[in-house]
Formats: sequence, structure tokens, C-alpha cells
Amino acid sequence: MIATVISIAGTLADALLSGLLSGRQARAALRDSETAGRRRDAVDAVAALVAAVAAHRAAMRHRETLRLTGEDWTEARRHSRTTAPPSPPRPSVSRSWPHRPPAPPRTRLHAPPTPCATPTALKP
Repeated sequence: MIATVISIAGTLADALLSGLLSGRQARAALRDSETAGRRRDAVDAVAALVAAVAAHRAAMRHRETLRLTGEDWTEARRHSRTTAPPSPPRPSVSRSWPHRPPAPPRTRLHAPPTPCATPTALKP
């Protein structure tokens, strides 16, 4: 009888431990895939920024070369202004990483003025 209870308890403990370990493994795999996705997005954003800066520098060099040689550089100026580096890309991942705590609520430095009691206000 005791052997049966021990074997049932062991089977239940084994099932519980297997479930906990598989859940932990699934969470670790998800975390690793999210980290790889964030890293890939960051590398893509940096590569796009570097390409945009390189194109802008090339356009600026061409523009200044035309300007210093005395040639017409108005078209080159327009082109150099369109190759300015873009604004940073919006994040495609959840905003929970990196975690930023919410800003504290704003408080007033001074209390709002309270109405003064005047003799006319006290009369019924």
C-alpha cells in the first residue's frame, strides 16, 4: 500500500517537474528569439543610418567641389539637402524593453489660492 502511494507521488512529481522544465525551456527559447530579433533590427537600423550618412557626405563633397571651382551648384545643393540622414526608426519591438518606469505625476509647487471670507459673504 505504501509502495503504491510512493509510486503515485513519484509519478505526479515527475509530471510536475517535466512540465516546469518544458515551460522554462519554452520561455528561454522565446527570449532568445526576441533578443535575436532586436539585435537584427538594431543592426539593420545602424546599417541604414550609415548608408544615409555616406550618401549625404558624398553629395556634400560633390556640392562643395562644384562651389569651390566656381560652377553652378544649385542642383547639387538641392540634392545634398535631400540626402540628409533620416530620423531614427521607430522601434518594432514591445516597449517593455528596456523598461523605463513611468514618470512621477506632476505636483504643484504652491496650493491654489483659497477664497477669503469677507464680511458680506458671512451675512445670511
